[in-house]
Amino acid sequence: MAIEEVARTNSNNVAFQVPVEHENEWKDITYKEFWDDVTRVGAYWSRLERFITVNKVDRTGGAGKRTVVGLWISGKTYNDLVHVFSLERAGYITQSIATYVKDVDIVQNLFEQSGAKVVLCDTNHFEKTGIEALPLLTDEEVAAITKIPSSELNSTLPPLDGDADELLFIQQTTGSSSGRPKFVPIARRWMDANVQKCHIEKDANLLGLAFLRIFLHAECTVLTPTLIWEANELVDPITRCGITDVSLYPSLATAIIEKAKASPLLINITDIKHFRCRFGSTEVGSLFSSEPGEPRLLRFYQKFDYEFIPVKDQNGENTKLSELVVLPTSPDCPVPALRDPIDGKYHTKDLFEFVRDGAYISRGIMDGIIIAENGRNCDTKYIENRVKSLCHDIISTLILVGQGRPSPALLVEPLEPNTDISALQETLSNSMRLESLNSPRVVKGTVIRSKAESMFRELLDNVYSGDSI
Repeated sequence: MAIEEVARTNSNNVAFQVPVEHENEWKDITYKEFWDDVTRVGAYWSRLERFITVNKVDRTGGAGKRTVVGLWISGKTYNDLVHVFSLERAGYITQSIATYVKDVDIVQNLFEQSGAKVVLCDTNHFEKTGIEALPLLTDEEVAAITKIPSSELNSTLPPLDGDADELLFIQQTTGSSSGRPKFVPIARRWMDANVQKCHIEKDANLLGLAFLRIFLHAECTVLTPTLIWEANELVDPITRCGITDVSLYPSLATAIIEKAKASPLLINITDIKHFRCRFGSTEVGSLFSSEPGEPRLLRFYQKFDYEFIPVKDQNGENTKLSELVVLPTSPDCPVPALRDPIDGKYHTKDLFEFVRDGAYISRGIMDGIIIAENGRNCDTKYIENRVKSLCHDIISTLILVGQGRPSPALLVEPLEPNTDISALQETLSNSMRLESLNSPRVVKGTVIRSKAESMFRELLDNVYSGDSI
């Protein structure tokens, strides 16, 4: 495990700055202290009777299918981190789901798909929902375990090395493509590949992998009392902890920078020394890094096996857009279960346009979700399918657009091409506009969302600006 090596060679480096409850202070935790906590709590889990009974494999040999342990946690506390890493150190496959996923049916379904035998959960959640789970260890219980001499515990832990195809943990997507989170098994080969990406470029990180990059370079992670959603919540971490690097989703970063312009305390946040965009996914990890000074231009990592498959229009001609596909020979290709069963490749469904000299611009996804002005996801497929099912006798084609808009807009083509649209106007609300549209399609007849959004931008601008119809 790379973290053990980092902890051994950089033992006195501060790994975390942790907020002290009810005090406006942070305390330091070194890499040695963190790894000692992980090792000792991991030994506790490996010796616990209820875990041993559900784990039917020989831990010391590392053979067989290991038990999946689910965690439904906030993921923002030091205690959460110790739970995740200690369970993995004990030989379990962890599946962590953030508590912002509040739909119990979705959470239970994800745990059922992975075959989780045990679920650990924050008491504030499982007592309210009735989900079958065990409570997390409290801070006091973790502190008591960490006082046990390591010499009494290390012998119970399994070896750190293993087969390249061995599963290490299970991640969840945000649901941005399908509208619902899906679980993504992570193998050792994949993890090694993303460790390599972090070494290719020191600041090469995707939001979900920023933690990995920070660890590999023995840097410090500042934990905050709450998730940072407002600009003013950055004040204390910056002034007291000396934060120099922040990883944020684009919509959140934009909002914070705009608000910072009006804040005397955060005016310097607009004086950004290095601003770079990363592109990646839960399934593959970090894929692209932006050009210095040109955040829209993305370059992929050269040591990995990707290809760009041109998207064809309704006439079978290549468009300017291409889908990014990860080849099975690439070490960051996800597990076979997520790959195409016919060609064995992983089709990301992410669209790009080639610009120059290996630089690309992201052009959205083939069948995904649009993100509204307030940052909320809108499941296009759900709305489109619902409209199709209710109006199949009058609608030929439709596409939902509105990326970055206050609300979505539905572009519809009637089943009968000669429909008198002027007659329909009398029955529609004033928020609807009727135009003769010819939406751009791929060869299969699917409308290209990003192209439609671009083609009808002027029309959409008028609609959203409130111009009379």
